[in-house]
Amino acid sequence: MRITIRPYRDEDFLAVAALEESGLHEPYRSAVFIRQMGEVCTGTFFVAVTDTGEPVGYTVGAAVQHDISEAWILRMGVRDDQRRKGIGSALLKTVTSALLA
Repeated sequence: MRITIRPYRDEDFLAVAALEESGLHEPYRSAVFIRQMGEVCTGTFFVAVTDTGEPVGYTVGAAVQHDISEAWILRMGVRDDQRRKGIGSALLKTVTSALLA
């Protein structure tokens, strides 16, 4: 199975919110977080998808407002059955590159 890292899209919402919720977050809070990040972090919100387009991981980063030389990885998650395949590393590399651009 081939994995592609691409920017988050609105149609990813349900799958990514479910991934966020599986990280022991509350369903409502997870959904609100994903919806907000989809609006606020448009250039630093990425999704790992299979060749069928199914999201299996995500990451969100943001620059620190008062010091643009710093940034945070706000969230990162990979579906349990897809871990240890390099997806997390690819997501981290992608969001870090976007934050440094």
